[in-house]
Amino acid sequence: MKTRKSPRYQYSSIGGMLQPIDKSLVQKLHALVGEGVKTVEEMKRHLRHYVRNDLFAGQNPPPVTNRCYHPKDVDIRNHMYKATVKQMLSNADQENLEEKIKGLKQENPEDLFFFRPYSLFPMEAVPGNTSDTDSTVEAHITQNLLFLHQTAWQRHLMSRYGNEIMLLDATYKTMRYGLPLFFLAVKTNVNYTVVGAFITQKETTAAIEEALKIFRTWIPKWKPQYFMTDIESTFEGLYSVYAINF
Repeated sequence: MKTRKSPRYQYSSIGGMLQPIDKSLVQKLHALVGEGVKTVEEMKRHLRHYVRNDLFAGQNPPPVTNRCYHPKDVDIRNHMYKATVKQMLSNADQENLEEKIKGLKQENPEDLFFFRPYSLFPMEAVPGNTSDTDSTVEAHITQNLLFLHQTAWQRHLMSRYGNEIMLLDATYKTMRYGLPLFFLAVKTNVNYTVVGAFITQKETTAAIEEALKIFRTWIPKWKPQYFMTDIESTFEGLYSVYAINF
């Protein structure tokens, strides 16, 4: 574990804090979001049925105190939000994603979005150049993709609890193009709760720093005392953003 002073940062495994649910139940939850389930109560009914009639068919199901199979509302809400963000971006090409975001803004006018598509520098083919490496493509990218999203309720929770402990969780290669997907979470009086999401072109200090600074413009007084992450490569970036550049 790594730590920094003033503010303090920890690198540790935080998956258990945000995902106490059994993996098969998480997969079912994500599938149900894709089928149109939108409320926590409706999701709870589906999950109870799935546990009783599929996962433990013909057996005694786990007791309701077993959170892995009987998640709390906050657990379900966290995973429904994660599934919604992933599916929104996985099912849309860059060309129509901006139109999809416009529609979401109309449906949820208090939500905040930031979207910047990536662009490539147009170059004529060089005779004899058959290289198709990532480095060759990357060299001609003139603008990196960046996407951020935060609901009004998440903004409220981040304003209230985000100046103490913040968590940065990452999900890799779960989307159509294998882009890094990050979730910000806070410790509320109930549990750890997701309070925002962002996607970057690459997992670099500069990209994460840019995203966090945009969240800072949305909540100007946001400055956490502690920051935890399970992404070792971003540890120095977090220290740079909060201890030096903010």
